[in-house]
Amino acid sequence: MRLAVLAMIAAASPALAQTPPADLARYDKAPWWMDKPVIASTGFVESEIAPNRATFAGRFQSVARDAAGATKAAADKARILGRVLAAYGPETVRVETSFSMVPLYEQYRDKNGTMVDNERADKIDRYQVSANVSVEVRDVRLVEKVYATVLSAAPTDVSQVRFTLEPDNETKTQMFKLAVGDATRRKAVEIRDQQRQMWEERAEQRRQTRVDLQSMYIPAVDPDAAPAAPVARRPGGM
Repeated sequence: MRLAVLAMIAAASPALAQTPPADLARYDKAPWWMDKPVIASTGFVESEIAPNRATFAGRFQSVARDAAGATKAAADKARILGRVLAAYGPETVRVETSFSMVPLYEQYRDKNGTMVDNERADKIDRYQVSANVSVEVRDVRLVEKVYATVLSAAPTDVSQVRFTLEPDNETKTQMFKLAVGDATRRKAVEIRDQQRQMWEERAEQRRQTRVDLQSMYIPAVDPDAAPAAPVARRPGGM
């Protein structure tokens, strides 16, 4: 299964310093970022990890004339299964049982010949009780065996197996470290890009300044003015 972790880091940055109020005694303690200015960065890491949990449920139904009898019959079936599953140990299999009850009413035919429930309190015929046994397998290598155990108890129906991932502390710590490393790399690249852009802007400003200074010393030429006459020189003399 895919596990994704998002982490945020903070790096020291004097440029983002904030000055806390002078009369701090009147207020609560200032947040940590007021005392130590930071630059925030977000890192993301994703990994494929095998699932370590499997869950499914079995249901036992019982019908009786009275509610107590129906409940006892369904509970007895669930109790027997619970004892068998307890043999795997609580670290391997976790079991949770819940009950639901539905009254079954007497029926009559309407004028169209359709059977209709007579939903009145004095017209309850029987009670149907369902015992729902939810099973969580914490060792996925035993899923097939545990599933077969539930089927051997002859439940009314059994749900499909659903696999999930519950990462342990070691996995969470490792993923968090990788996310922090990714955030650090992202911020380093961002800072380098900002510095490169700043240097390029300064170089462009200096180039533009040189062009402006050169233009100040270029004499203006009147296109309508006549060209200057050449100066005649005598040979051998000044």
